[in-house]
Amino acid sequence: LGPGGDLWVTGGTASSDFPTTVGAADTVFGGGALVPFDGFVLRIPAQLDQPAWSTLLGGNGLDLPTDIWVDLAGRATVVGDTGSEDFPVTAGAFDTQFNGGDSNCPTDAFVARVSAAGDAFPYCTYLGGLLGDGARGLACYGPTSLVIAGATQSLDLTDDA
Repeated sequence: LGPGGDLWVTGGTASSDFPTTVGAADTVFGGGALVPFDGFVLRIPAQLDQPAWSTLLGGNGLDLPTDIWVDLAGRATVVGDTGSEDFPVTAGAFDTQFNGGDSNCPTDAFVARVSAAGDAFPYCTYLGGLLGDGARGLACYGPTSLVIAGATQSLDLTDDA
């Protein structure tokens, strides 16, 4: 639950017609050719009548959000795995390069911030090295920091995050 009792949901969908709301940050299903899967973020008001907003999250490969955290301003931070070379990484992000891993695990972890209105991704970054990487959870640490937990096969994953 987020501020005001709203329900926040994140996950993956294989539905090319996944319902998004007008003005959503991403309304185009991008799922990959081999594994057509895109991430989504959904905010449902406390009244549970219909979504406040719904957006897809991803690029042209497999994208799978695994955890979500919502701050007091109603902005969501989502972590997960991506196989998308065109994930919506923002300029100046911590890691703007998709490394993709090997053919057995071609993913990087990602961190994405979703605006309170669901109409923008103010910050998105990859987190990954030359092998497979994925984020599994996150928690708030102080007023402006997050702790991200995950798994990596990469010996070159930086510890500067």
